[in-house]
Amino acid sequence: MTEVQIIMPNGALGASESDGFLDTAMRLIGVGFGDPDEWASKYGTNFENEVFLMKTQYWGDCTCGAMDTGPDEPERDCEPTCPMQAPNFRFKPTGFEVRWYKYIGRDMEFSGELPADFIQQIFAIHPKGMTVDQASSELARGEEENARAFQAMFNSLGM
Repeated sequence: MTEVQIIMPNGALGASESDGFLDTAMRLIGVGFGDPDEWASKYGTNFENEVFLMKTQYWGDCTCGAMDTGPDEPERDCEPTCPMQAPNFRFKPTGFEVRWYKYIGRDMEFSGELPADFIQQIFAIHPKGMTVDQASSELARGEEENARAFQAMFNSLGM
C-alpha cells in the first residue's frame, strides 16, 4: 500500500490551530451572520448592515467597464463601486477593511484602524440577538462536524 500525505494550505478546511485573531474574528462574524447551510466559517457570508459589510469571494466580471478595454487600450483600474474592488469585510465606523482570496486566511490583507471592541459592536445589533459566545459555540460545533466528515472521507479512501 502506498502512503499518501496530503498537505493543505492553512484555512483550506476552515479554522485551524494557527489562526490569528483576525482569522478567528472573520470566522465568528461569518458564522454569526451567515446561513447555517453555507460554510461561513471558511468563506465568510454575504451580509451588510449599518455597522459592517461581509461578502464572499466575488467570481463575476467587472461591472464598471474598466476591464473591458480593447487590445489597443491600456487597462484601467476598476471604480471603487465595482464588485471586483469591494473588500470581503469592511467595518464602517472606521473604514477598516479585510480582503482574502477564496477563503478566510488565504492571502489576507487588511488596512485601517480596528477598535478592540469591534466584535461586540457588530454582535450588539445582531438581527436575531445572537451573541459572540453563541457564535463561538456554533463555530466550534461546525468545525467539529467538518473535521469528522473529512476524516470519514479520508478513511473511505484508505488513508
